[in-house]
Amino acid sequence: LKKAIEESGVNLDLVGFDECFMAGIEVFSALANFTQVLVASELEEPGNGWDYSRVMAKLIQNQNAEPFEFGKYIVDAYEETYASSDTDYTMLAIKKEQVNTILSRLNALSQRYDSGLKSQFQSARNNSFEVPDTDGTLIDLRDFASRLSLQEGQELEEAILISTSVYLKTNLTGIGGISVYFPQNRLSDFGCYSSETTISCFGASDYYNPFAVVSSWV
Repeated sequence: LKKAIEESGVNLDLVGFDECFMAGIEVFSALANFTQVLVASELEEPGNGWDYSRVMAKLIQNQNAEPFEFGKYIVDAYEETYASSDTDYTMLAIKKEQVNTILSRLNALSQRYDSGLKSQFQSARNNSFEVPDTDGTLIDLRDFASRLSLQEGQELEEAILISTSVYLKTNLTGIGGISVYFPQNRLSDFGCYSSETTISCFGASDYYNPFAVVSSWV
């Protein structure tokens, strides 16, 4: 997706994912330079996904809405659709500038890590919110940062939580709406996740992870 948008030369106002598990820092960081706003769910979406009638009705009422305002309409419509159900839901709209801030602070936290902090990082990881149905590979990034007694962790948490550039609606407490890949054990596909140059992965011979190029998280 990044390659297709990059080669097209098109800059988009908003990219929204009516798809499960797309509100990951990996996805956001790959696309932040090509759009003003990103909208996605950290969790698995219910089968019906977005209610486009609700979304477009809000846009029709304000057809001159700025991209982030339109992103808020999508989030609000999603909440209205599922708030009365027994389904866990979360939907996030975020400006590209805030994605870049979060990425910068995640890199600072990653670079702070050393062997002396291993037990603290492991404890924070093991107690963080695990995104359901991802086999324990994805955790909530804000929750993880909040469990570290480090200034870099606090700054990362604040970048996700305290910002007018992030708009989150969820029925779950303690999560920030953005996931990150952090399995408890090194998995067989870690080589694909950490690949900065093209290798054979997932049936493609030219696979690489754009996030690995710009992030110290690996």
